[in-house]
Amino acid sequence: MQIYKYLKKIIFILLTAQFYVPTVHNQSAVNKIDKIKAEMLNRELRKIITNNVFWARSYIISELSDLPDKAQIKERLLKNQEGFGKILTKLYGKKESDKLTELLREHKSITVDLIQAVKLQNKKLEKKLEANWYKNINDIAVFINKLNPKWPANSICELFTGILKLTKTEMVLRSEKKWEADIQNFDKIVDYASYMADTLTKLIS
Repeated sequence: MQIYKYLKKIIFILLTAQFYVPTVHNQSAVNKIDKIKAEMLNRELRKIITNNVFWARSYIISELSDLPDKAQIKERLLKNQEGFGKILTKLYGKKESDKLTELLREHKSITVDLIQAVKLQNKKLEKKLEANWYKNINDIAVFINKLNPKWPANSICELFTGILKLTKTEMVLRSEKKWEADIQNFDKIVDYASYMADTLTKLIS
């Protein structure tokens, strides 16, 4: 009987260990998977946002210089918004991502019109388009916040406002042929693009 009691205790300990140890290991595995997902998300966001600033710059240069490729570059710039929509599709479904893609395409359409206004030195139109630009960003921030409260609307709006200010400066510097200042400003844009991707990754994950 004594041996039987000892055997029961040993079996109980072994069973407890069997259920306990994998739980710890599973949690460790989950943490690793979450980390990998966050790193993959960050790489996707960096690629999308970096592509966006480079195609925006290409269009600014082509439009202001009346280069023959400006129509093709404009289309490529507008298409770039689909990338962020694809990420949202994975997280929230196609219906919500399509709505965001629509807002982002509207944003780029305003950007295109604003570049043309800067080129024509039409200050009145420029001011109107810039107001629409910032309103659109606010709409985007509010929509994203509804999708996920972890993305505060004010933070998102502030994040995107930073890149708008740098992009507007880029338009003006290129139009005024201030090449050295333009290069320095674009370096800031590239750095800010990485900062945006890293910040959005933290907000999501």
